[in-house]
Amino acid sequence: MFNDVDFVSQFRRGLEEAIKLLPSSLELVIGLHSNGEEQKNNFGNRGEHNSLHNGAVKGEEQDGGKDRSKKKGRKKEIVDLRNLLLMCAQSVAHYFTNGHDARLVGVGSGGHEQFSFLNSQRITTAEYLKAYQVFLSFTHFKKFTYFFANTMIMEAAAKSETVHIIDFRILFGFQWVILIKFLSNKEGGPPKLRITGIKFPQPGFRPSERIEETSHRLPNYCKRYSVPFEYHVVVSRNPKP
Repeated sequence: MFNDVDFVSQFRRGLEEAIKLLPSSLELVIGLHSNGEEQKNNFGNRGEHNSLHNGAVKGEEQDGGKDRSKKKGRKKEIVDLRNLLLMCAQSVAHYFTNGHDARLVGVGSGGHEQFSFLNSQRITTAEYLKAYQVFLSFTHFKKFTYFFANTMIMEAAAKSETVHIIDFRILFGFQWVILIKFLSNKEGGPPKLRITGIKFPQPGFRPSERIEETSHRLPNYCKRYSVPFEYHVVVSRNPKP
């Protein structure tokens, strides 16, 4: 598809080409005067009519070369209306989709500049991780929760070749980095780690965007510690009662 700059340039180009197809106001006035003269000549004498007719013929013969050159020049100005309308429709669909996505996500219904500005205000993964580290440094309850859960998993999977974890609301998956490190130090080599991440779909046209980012992050950790890894994504809502 096109980016925003291409859509604006295509729209302006279409506007210029459409203006070329419309007759100018001067041509319309000349056409009205010529029609009036023809009606007047019909009621006048034949001598005046013949003289005007002969003068018009001479004028046409003199301007014949100019008319031919104008016709040749007009051929170069032919516009492909089909492609022009398709590009206009694509640009309208592009902005409509962005606006509809903004409404679903809840970032407002303003112009495209406002939509881009509000999108830039979203919290990135790196910013979330920094805030999460500050949170863990001030409270130790979360640390003990992760440590206890990872210890129980290691004891339950002491003799297993595959460890399958189902994580509801996995979010970024930061808590599994410690488990990956524990598995890498296991005697006899690390087992295969399989994680199924289940999360509510986020609003908009990309409901699994954040959980798919986690699917790219966790394999990097496993590759660093040489742990076989498999990841599955499930985006689901709670069934209505």
